[in-house]
Amino acid sequence: MEKLGINFVTLAAQIFNIALLLVVFKKFLYKPILAVLERRQKLIEDNIRLQERLEAKLEGLEEKEKQVIRNAKLSANKIAEEVRVQAKVSASEVIAAARGEAMNIRNQAKEELKRELAAEREKLEETIAKKTTEIANAALGKLLDEKTRLRVTEKQVEQFVNRSNRT
Repeated sequence: MEKLGINFVTLAAQIFNIALLLVVFKKFLYKPILAVLERRQKLIEDNIRLQERLEAKLEGLEEKEKQVIRNAKLSANKIAEEVRVQAKVSASEVIAAARGEAMNIRNQAKEELKRELAAEREKLEETIAKKTTEIANAALGKLLDEKTRLRVTEKQVEQFVNRSNRT
């Protein structure tokens, strides 16, 4: 082996050094990165479940709104029929009142839906902002000093809030 220029002591030392580097990298780099990725995955899954619940609630509220409108229409038709029997003169006034009531009920239902949706969206945005801050702090905490980390975190939260305000 001397003719090939291979020194077994140097080769063994290099193999040991490479193995040591692999162990150090696995312990101090690979595991923390995997932990951050798992937290991000969990956050994404939680947000998807929250979005699905909100969409289901929204569908329920839309169905409720449709039912209220159906009931209002049925009520208006019943009132209109009674008015026709009683007197043709007052029929147009009663129909107008019933339509106004139906519109008010519909508008109230829409406003209620909008308020609930806005409240849920605000909760979701707060949760996402908190989780984003936590992830950014965790990911950047080891790489940046406190002042830079806070500045980057605030900037990301501000960008998130700006994006959510556009929608």
